[in-house]
Amino acid sequence: MRLLAAVLAVLIAQPAFAQRTPPGAFDYYVFALSVAPGFCDVTGNRIHSNQCAAPDDEAYRAMPLTIHGLWPNKRNADIRDQPDKCSTERFHLSAGLRQQLQIYMPGIADDLPYHEWEKHGTCTGLSPDAYFRRIIALAKAADATIGTILKQQQMLGKTVPVTALVDLVAARNPQLGAAMQVDCQFTRAAGGKPSRADITEIHILLAKDFPPLTVAADWPARFVPLSSVGWGTNSGCPGGMGYLRGSYAD
Repeated sequence: MRLLAAVLAVLIAQPAFAQRTPPGAFDYYVFALSVAPGFCDVTGNRIHSNQCAAPDDEAYRAMPLTIHGLWPNKRNADIRDQPDKCSTERFHLSAGLRQQLQIYMPGIADDLPYHEWEKHGTCTGLSPDAYFRRIIALAKAADATIGTILKQQQMLGKTVPVTALVDLVAARNPQLGAAMQVDCQFTRAAGGKPSRADITEIHILLAKDFPPLTVAADWPARFVPLSSVGWGTNSGCPGGMGYLRGSYAD
């Protein structure tokens, strides 16, 4: 009996037996947008990822920001303690949603929607359909606001001050600017090129409760100020500067 009790104690301590966070038990969302060329080089996915195997510069310049994910977050919690795989609800997408995700979420070529649903979507309390419809609506809003600014200001292919980018966004939408974080990572030095801090993602903090998608608004969400959760506008961009790639070969 003692041996059995000891074995059960070990098994219960393993992640597979750990108590799941109940769906909906979080405080706010992080909406993560990728800058695809930087993502492919920084992670090395150009070799190992389908979405990076056939880069499309025209598509990138038309839509500089694409979907990484929508992540439920808790305040004052370490990244290891954030909600994760909260249920075993089955993943299913309609053909129409898949078609739209091919435009706004290139990672669909590597089953990113399945990964995002399993890890993050199951923690939202939304159905797969509602989760991905919301993500697509958010991506359209991001393209119409932040993406438009990147193109109009001809920022692609240039080193950009984070504060300048955030200020331009804030001039158009102060609440969006206050909820926006720019994330940089260092590319791998190769072919004689020096290592460089690329802007690889932009994160937007969003309120937990979404308005109905039928409500007309620039953004189908309410924003959460970075300052309210202890975040800053710059994440990993040395000297407050980050490079925005002009193409996949840049």
